[in-house]
Amino acid sequence: MVRPSLTACKQSAPGSMTAPGRVLDSPDATADLRNDHLMGSVPVLGLPVCIASPEEIQETARRWLCERCGRMIVTINPEIALLARRNSDLRKGIERAALVVPDGFGVVWAIRRLHRIQLKRQPGIELAANLLRDCAAMGQPAFFIGGKNGVADAAARYWQKQHPSLQVSGTAPGYLAPVEEESLLSRIQSSKPALLLVGMGAGMQERLISRLPLCSFGVAVGIGGAMEVWAGVKRRAPAWMRSASLEWAYRLFAEPRRLGRVCQALPFFGMVWWRSLRRSAS
Repeated sequence: MVRPSLTACKQSAPGSMTAPGRVLDSPDATADLRNDHLMGSVPVLGLPVCIASPEEIQETARRWLCERCGRMIVTINPEIALLARRNSDLRKGIERAALVVPDGFGVVWAIRRLHRIQLKRQPGIELAANLLRDCAAMGQPAFFIGGKNGVADAAARYWQKQHPSLQVSGTAPGYLAPVEEESLLSRIQSSKPALLLVGMGAGMQERLISRLPLCSFGVAVGIGGAMEVWAGVKRRAPAWMRSASLEWAYRLFAEPRRLGRVCQALPFFGMVWWRSLRRSAS
């Protein structure tokens, strides 16, 4: 099967976006945003996953940085796909996203199994890193949210050390009381970052992004634990393990308490395998 170009995955042009100040969570505001990329996507357990190449995804996200039209990018793995089946907030967040890209090897395997499409995964940490480099090159600001107190600050310092021209419009921890969240939303709206990176865990980060007016940021990416890697709190798997699709094994070895999460994701593979059998038999 020929892979569609990302031109089929793009959102509406800026002129067709909703009016400034309208939040992503309102039904009319999402009318032009929801699943505009479906022609370049395939369903995985009912969720639309973009099948463009990482290079095409990166190029489109780079262009969105300057538009301040509030595009959310969701990076999906088997755990998130299963969680979305029982978490309506997360599912709504995924459905509102401008792009849903395959972060985990399991999602890439599912697309190959169900749709006979070969593609590369797009790890959220690598997508975010490339967008930060783009921000530094273009003089566009970034906002860091995630981890415990001090983690986002350390991550921002790491990136400013790598790219001194990077503008940081703000940082915040990922664990917030309701009153602190309201204050954070106001800070983001005031600073209008080109890139908003949110590492609060699946469901929570999409909910936070969805509460923001469309015009208050360019691109928002939920990055899970990437902030802790940049801050030096955790280490990422070696490149050879990532290439061999064994990053999950490294993370399990480094954090044995993740075993429960790994086991919870196992039904994903069984569901995909069963659906592929039914499709082959029909």
